[in-house]
Amino acid sequence: MRPTPHVPRSERGMALVVALLVLMVLSLLATVLISSVQLERKVSSQGQRAMTALNCAEAGIGEAISRLRNGDAPDDGNPRRVTQIFLTVPGGVPVTGTDTTALNTSQPAGQWLSYSTGAKGPDVLTIEYKTDPARTVIYRFDNTRNPAIQTVSGRPIFRITSVGHRGRASATIITEVTSRPMIGDARAATLGWQEIKYSEDCYVCGFNHRADTPTGTAAAHGRNGAPWACNENPGLDHWEVGYRDLPGGLSGGKIDGKSSSQQSGDPPVLERQASGMYAGPWELLDMDAGAFYSWLGNPRPSAPGSLHGITHLDNDGVRQNRSGTFSIPGGDGAGMIYVDGDLRIDGDLTFRGVIYVEGQLRIDAHLWVLGTVVAGRKLEINSKDVGSAVLYSSDAIEENLSKYGNEYTTLSWREIN
Repeated sequence: MRPTPHVPRSERGMALVVALLVLMVLSLLATVLISSVQLERKVSSQGQRAMTALNCAEAGIGEAISRLRNGDAPDDGNPRRVTQIFLTVPGGVPVTGTDTTALNTSQPAGQWLSYSTGAKGPDVLTIEYKTDPARTVIYRFDNTRNPAIQTVSGRPIFRITSVGHRGRASATIITEVTSRPMIGDARAATLGWQEIKYSEDCYVCGFNHRADTPTGTAAAHGRNGAPWACNENPGLDHWEVGYRDLPGGLSGGKIDGKSSSQQSGDPPVLERQASGMYAGPWELLDMDAGAFYSWLGNPRPSAPGSLHGITHLDNDGVRQNRSGTFSIPGGDGAGMIYVDGDLRIDGDLTFRGVIYVEGQLRIDAHLWVLGTVVAGRKLEINSKDVGSAVLYSSDAIEENLSKYGNEYTTLSWREIN
């Protein structure tokens, strides 16, 4: 019997199946690839927006520090003080509470970066003091103390919160800053190298006082322990800190105080001293002459309307020739008043920091100074019966010179995405 012959099957359909399978695999790979590219694009776009938002927040920190430097954000010692900078034009700033200072952004019109908002809310660029939880005490920075951050001495610490936006992305920066220290080398509460004269009811004190000593302290009570006296509560450092004390008066000549005037310090006065005067104001600021004049800035021929800042009075630009004669009608100020010549203060003046006059300084009104007063020649305080006080304060000198010296240093920096 002959075997049945084998008939081969047709394989013409297999090529089509294989082609379809390959096409399906390629389609899946293409879909995965496209999805991956889209995902990467979204991630990249989100990352770019987040980075832009962070850059905006950093720019907000820059504006806040600039407003501190310019004095736009008040440094008035009120622990509840808050400054908010709104993304709006002048006149469009929202109404805020009594402890809040509201400012419009200083950015050029039409070029605003989104690091604040135009209305009240949690994302407004904010400057506030670093305080205790109850917001009753301001923390300060003093690198000569341990710990450096405490509540008694040094320069106040500010907390700045800036929230940057880019689309749906946002970034928050919280930083703490303080003014860069300028160490003052004061030698007495009052220094008049040729002579010092104190009239009736004039009180000078070389014991070191706190920077937040209230205006008017000691003008009526001196150092008798009563309220509004220098030492009203020593247990709370009100208002003497107990270290770095100096003489109340220092002179190369005679110191003449009327019977109702008072001088306190360690010692109360030093007169007819052979040394003690500065070669120049740069020694008081622990600088060399070149650095001091660069920091001091250009001179003015007359007193400005505001005495907050660094006031430089000179009539001819020739350093230390004492040729000018100037007057100040009074007012309120802080920082440094430097006069190359003679100065007369005709109206009531309250000042925190340094008054340095190369020539003669005469006061014919009520004077209250927290810091130091220096005259290269004669110093004469004629407050008569209205009461005057000059209280030495190393912290007030350093705080106000640092504050208006326009330099801030960062103590902490935290980014939140």
